[in-house]
This record gives sequence, structure tokens and C-alpha cells, in this order.
Amino acid sequence: YNVLKNVNKICIWSSGYDKNLFEYVCRKLSRYERGTLRQWLNLKDQDKVLLYYGSLDVARLDMLVAMIIALKILVKKSHNNIKLLIVGDGSAKKTLIKYIRNNHLERNIIIHGPVPYLYVPLLLKVADIVLAPYPITANWYVQHPLKVVESIGMLRPIITTPLREIRDLLPKELLVEPSKEGID
Repeated sequence: YNVLKNVNKICIWSSGYDKNLFEYVCRKLSRYERGTLRQWLNLKDQDKVLLYYGSLDVARLDMLVAMIIALKILVKKSHNNIKLLIVGDGSAKKTLIKYIRNNHLERNIIIHGPVPYLYVPLLLKVADIVLAPYPITANWYVQHPLKVVESIGMLRPIITTPLREIRDLLPKELLVEPSKEGID
């Protein structure tokens, strides 16, 4: 590759995270208290909110169902105030809704359609924990974890897949290996 010959063809592809946008949106909409935002989403102040935002396509169905199963375990352990807020759309949405109904989790899971990108900082402000699962496949192994960057930017704890890019992004002290024993 002769980079110097083709320097005019080189460009920088950003991660997609716009720190200024996130700070601006939160500052401009600061009149909305966290409680007001939660009311808008039919959440109570005492609810512990797990947030997943993104595609609800078939390729992610296994991960989405795994989130719901984990929530079901927590609810069975008397953590009734845990809510899973799923924001997005895709080909698996109807399947997810049916799975949620069959498992009687309608009170604990809210599915909201897609929102404009300007709303993402507000969703993150509402969340107690962000869920950012990624498939462990060759295609995803080198993807930039934008949701993780956005969550860090909003100072939100994250539960995510231990992909190489995520391990490179976060300090070792913040990484926890998955437990083979499951959820306690």
C-alpha cells in the first residue's frame, strides 16, 4: 500500500459518539427530572431500570431472550421492581412480545419503539444499568461497541459481552468474567 500516494483518499471514521450532542441534549432538557422521564416511560422512581436499545432483529433474538430469562430469574427472586426497557424495532419484535406474554412478564418489561438519536442520552439518564449484548461471531468480534461508549459517556454501568474491542476500551479493574454458576 502506498499511503502517501493516496493520502487524499484517506479519511477518519469516527465512532459515532458525539460527546457534545449528549452533553447538549442533557443540558437543554435539564428541566426534565429523572422522575419525569421515568413517568413518560411508565416507570416508577423506585424501579430499577435495565435498558437495552438497538435492533430487535432475528440475529439478536438469542441474546434478547437471554436477557428476558435473566430478568425472569430476578423477578422470581422477589425483585419485582426490576424493569427491562427495550427500545428499538426489528423482525423479532413480535416473537419477543409473544415470549414476554407467555412468561407473564408484561409488568416487568416495556417495549418501546425506536426513538430519534437525540433521545438516547435521555434513555441512558433513566437507566440504572445498560445492557449491551453483542453476538460472539467473527463479524461482531471487531465491531466498535458504540453503546458501551455512549453508556460510559453518561456514567452508566454496563453489562456487555466480553468482545476484544470492549476489553480494549475498559480498564481491567472494571471487567468481570461471566459466571458459570449463573445469576445469584
